[in-house]
Amino acid sequence: MEVTTTDLQDFGKIELAEARGLLNSYGAGNITELGKEFFRDEKVTIMFNRNSGYVFLTNEDYTVLMFNDEKLDLFLTSPYEGHEGFADELLNDYFQGMHPEDQEWLLQYLDEEQKAKAKELLGDNEERISELELSDY
Repeated sequence: MEVTTTDLQDFGKIELAEARGLLNSYGAGNITELGKEFFRDEKVTIMFNRNSGYVFLTNEDYTVLMFNDEKLDLFLTSPYEGHEGFADELLNDYFQGMHPEDQEWLLQYLDEEQKAKAKELLGDNEERISELELSDY
């Protein structure tokens, strides 16, 4: 059995209610700025992950939107170590110990305030701050 499915027959009542909420928010444009910037509206589908219980929207690029508070937001998976979460979660929970390639990847999703926090998390590691071009934050 596949871990993920788009077949609504495999969704339970809770998952169908979540899917309804996702579609309503998506249709109303209730999406964070990050989500609007990075989620392309091409071949969008609802998916259910049987292992995690997550219901989410995805597109042909496998970009994911999920609820983060009351809005749809980009749910990310780092390419090197596979950390998962929203940009602010990845920054707060993993950034200091992240592989350098994942740190570089995450920066594209951070706003100015979050980049300043990333610099702060790196402490006095001036070499890494310079490599990540965070000196101005």
